[in-house]
Amino acid sequence: MTDFEKERLNRYITDAGQWLTTIQSILQYPKTPAQAAALTLTWAASELVRGIKQQILIDKGR
Repeated sequence: MTDFEKERLNRYITDAGQWLTTIQSILQYPKTPAQAAALTLTWAASELVRGIKQQILIDKGR
């Protein structure tokens, strides 16, 4: 992966985390089961984003 691709990937991961945080704040108090499910999915997606970010940091250490 080139330095440009690494920078772009890091930017996309940061953006994804910010968007998921925004969605979580909107769905903070779900009024329907569908909204509650969507909130749960955003939590799961946030965990995936954090995992990807951690893997990138581990890769940088190599």
